[in-house]
Amino acid sequence: RHRVLVEWNDTARDDVLPVTFPQLFGASVERDPDAVAVVSGEESLSYRETDERANRLARVLTDAGVGPERLVALLLPRSADMIVAQLAVLKAGGAYLPVDPDYPVERIAYILDDATPALVLSTEETAERL
Repeated sequence: RHRVLVEWNDTARDDVLPVTFPQLFGASVERDPDAVAVVSGEESLSYRETDERANRLARVLTDAGVGPERLVALLLPRSADMIVAQLAVLKAGGAYLPVDPDYPVERIAYILDDATPALVLSTEETAERL
């Protein structure tokens, strides 16, 4: 009984400041910048490359008004670009809504109309479908 109630239930811990995903990713960039972070088909990106691409996109998103409580729809196929876009939105302080570009056009339109994102990121191919 003592083991279950006291030893196994020891929840005491030092106060830890909350850490965001971009901060955790940044720590990985600092620790091993050339390690592979993303693999998608034949494409692979290191932590440094992923971070640099995400930072460039995050600046564009911030300039476009993305920040806290702003939603960005990601109408992108599963790819390295999707991962970069997710990280960029988080770095800009926004939230992202992944939308599968293989959904029927009517379904995508409904999702975007319902969510009213500040921006929609897409490829030329997915944008043409809409």
